[in-house]
Amino acid sequence: MTDRLQTEVIQQTYQFRRFERNLSHFFDECEQGFINEFIIELFCRLQLQDGAPVISYSSRVQSIFFIMNSRVEVYN
Repeated sequence: MTDRLQTEVIQQTYQFRRFERNLSHFFDECEQGFINEFIIELFCRLQLQDGAPVISYSSRVQSIFFIMNSRVEVYN
């Protein structure tokens, strides 16, 4: 998909547009092509039940998580 087409799809899709707007501070210095790929590849693929662990204790981290609507308890 070309950058122009990706941009058009993202701007016309409410969920993608909202995701980009919510993370705008993250994307400030990025090229539009990178932003498009990031949003399309990483857009909301995981929803957890309340109280479910995002990353279990002593497990290796294999993903980046953006918590959009919730709270997180962090244990060390």
